[in-house]
Amino acid sequence: MLDKLTDFDLTRQEAAVYLLLYSNPDVTGYEIAKLAGISRSNAYAALSSLTDKGAARLLEGMPNRYSPVPADEFCGNRIRRMRKSMDIIVSNMPDVSDPLSEGYLTIQGDRNIIDTARSMLLKAEKRVYISVSGSIIGHFTEELCFLTENKRKVVIITNPPFDLSGAIIYHSNRQGNQLRLITDSRRVLTGDIDHGKESTCLLSGKRNLVDVFKEALQNEIKLIELREK
Repeated sequence: MLDKLTDFDLTRQEAAVYLLLYSNPDVTGYEIAKLAGISRSNAYAALSSLTDKGAARLLEGMPNRYSPVPADEFCGNRIRRMRKSMDIIVSNMPDVSDPLSEGYLTIQGDRNIIDTARSMLLKAEKRVYISVSGSIIGHFTEELCFLTENKRKVVIITNPPFDLSGAIIYHSNRQGNQLRLITDSRRVLTGDIDHGKESTCLLSGKRNLVDVFKEALQNEIKLIELREK
């Protein structure tokens, strides 16, 4: 919960105080300091920051007391503001050349790799090929469902018993944590995942590399079909 709350611009101490407010609404800064095991100055600083960020409300009195803003309201408000900011940023950024058409980028860390793969899936216009173990495919179920619902061709190679309506699925006894993803025959993401910050994947739009990995996936599919026969 602390990690998730930091995604909404709270420090870990602010997140901890916010959770304490949830369990103990209508408390003073002194009471929060005792509950959190921190100094009163740190408690009041965290409460003040939570109030500024829209995560807590001040109940003025003698002494002042604090209550949490409901999580769905706090997170929803933050998301709405971020979406408005995103629209302004995206519409005003200058056009840039595509760095992937003739090059390679290294993506490090599980979180960045998963985010990159999800973005690639959501931007796919025609077809997707993904080969990944059953322990990892769950990271992308929502995006894969979106693609099948919108009539994109989705080909998945993964461990049984994974199933997805509308997708072409090949079951294989996949070992390890390798990820292979090709979208629209234009982008390839390949490497290892599920090693935390040590995970590394290569992202490229270089045509010959995309063709190599597409052929490798097609050969893997042929082997699966031969075994099934």
